[in-house]
Amino acid sequence: VSIIARLTRIAHDQPGIVIHIHDEWRAAFNSLPARVLERWTNHALPQPDVAICVCKSVAEVTEWVHGVEPSRQKILLNAIDIENIKSRTTNARDRLRNEWGIPADAPVLVSTSRFGPEKRLLDLVQMIPAVLERVPNAYFVFAGDGPERAPAMQLVQELGVSAFTRFLGHRTDIPDVITAGDVTTLLCLREACSY
Repeated sequence: VSIIARLTRIAHDQPGIVIHIHDEWRAAFNSLPARVLERWTNHALPQPDVAICVCKSVAEVTEWVHGVEPSRQKILLNAIDIENIKSRTTNARDRLRNEWGIPADAPVLVSTSRFGPEKRLLDLVQMIPAVLERVPNAYFVFAGDGPERAPAMQLVQELGVSAFTRFLGHRTDIPDVITAGDVTTLLCLREACSY
């Protein structure tokens, strides 16, 4: 997107451009030549007037990969209204555990990630038997969808832990889902200012 926006500026002689960089470096192809070409192209193109980044680590990538000087960067953190979340989650724990068929006193691990390879949820599923050896009454709740959801569900079946696992799919009540759990997980090796 950065390259397209900057080429458009050259082609149409636009007076200014703002780019929004919300994630760490992902090339169109997962090969070193593609990444080198992307970086070289970004550094050769004109600077945007402003690059909006969602956190400091993304700002660092913006300078190195996209060639945007720090003086042209603005960091705008993702904002979450905590008070609104607190007011919405009243009684969520008991209500959702009842809906999911999970005992009120059972330890519940919650994941609210998209099912993509970068989120490493298949790794989390692989860990379930080891956790159940130490905490035999634990439950695992996955809220989200994506290309690795079906393989994760298949793996749960193969591991024989489906009785302790719930796949909720896409949810719009994530604060409630988190409130219903005891532990939340994030297995990403890199995360650009996670929600």
